[in-house]
Amino acid sequence: MHEKAFNLLKDRLTNAPLLCLPNFDKAFEIKCDASGIGIGDVLMQDSKLISYFSEKYSGVALNYPTYDKKFEVSEKTHRREG
Repeated sequence: MHEKAFNLLKDRLTNAPLLCLPNFDKAFEIKCDASGIGIGDVLMQDSKLISYFSEKYSGVALNYPTYDKKFEVSEKTHRREG
């Protein structure tokens, strides 16, 4: 059982995610988050990945408050996805 879980994890970490084309007649789901070291988001539709983004912070940006980071990822997501 552990070997099966390990192989699944290894497979997921070594293979690039498969992106799907969007269907503009269906609803989209955006998930975004911020942490102490960076920000990221994913755009999904029907539980399928359409696009993703992540950015690692460095320097003074590491000291930004979490609410500023969450606002920034929301703003960048809106700009990217239009």
